[in-house]
Amino acid sequence: MNCLEEKGYAAVDCDNQIDMVNREKVEEFCKAAEKEEQATVDIVQPNRDSLQY
Repeated sequence: MNCLEEKGYAAVDCDNQIDMVNREKVEEFCKAAEKEEQATVDIVQPNRDSLQY
């Protein structure tokens, strides 16, 4: 999680044990979506076998 955070990704663990890192990126996306503005965000969920986007 620390490595993903340092790289600037919003990330949450698969077991929901660690708070999302870089959550402000997701919050910015939600605010833009509410205003019907174009926005994107990548959320990474590492699990035991791979990364999910």
